[in-house]
Amino acid sequence: MISRTAAAHAIVDHATLVTFSVGTHLLAAPVEHVERVLRWTQPSPMPQLPDWLDGVISHGGRMVPVVDLRKRFAQRHVESNASTRIVVFAVGSDWLGAAVDGVHDVITVDATGITPPPPVVRGLSGQYLLGLASRNDRVVLVLDVGRLLTATEQLALHDAALDHDSQKHDA
Repeated sequence: MISRTAAAHAIVDHATLVTFSVGTHLLAAPVEHVERVLRWTQPSPMPQLPDWLDGVISHGGRMVPVVDLRKRFAQRHVESNASTRIVVFAVGSDWLGAAVDGVHDVITVDATGITPPPPVVRGLSGQYLLGLASRNDRVVLVLDVGRLLTATEQLALHDAALDHDSQKHDA
């Protein structure tokens, strides 16, 4: 299990991570935060969402917002294809989907294998990271899935969902 402390990134003896790609980047998330990996399905658009939120999908009886990680991380847009997936993350009691280019495997990394991001990436982009790992001579960006949406963005998404539901009921 991986956790974040207020002062620094704290790592326990090992972490099991699900790896996936977004553009040329190899990313990972702690397996305990991955609810499901789904084949790509076009999310239903909702009004007044930021451009990096594709919309919502229905999964497990819930409406799950889907973040386009390419847009969130300012990567070049690529059309979805046969390897595109939606990784559904458990964030507290909520679920958040993330559109990724492909899901690879599950790896186990020991505590010394994950390091805090260097100062150059600790700013805006570093806010999404628990740390960095290495896999087959590639850098793996370990996401802090609980920080993919800010509290303000979560509230805006909640409000947009309520507006969408009320518009459906008024019609």
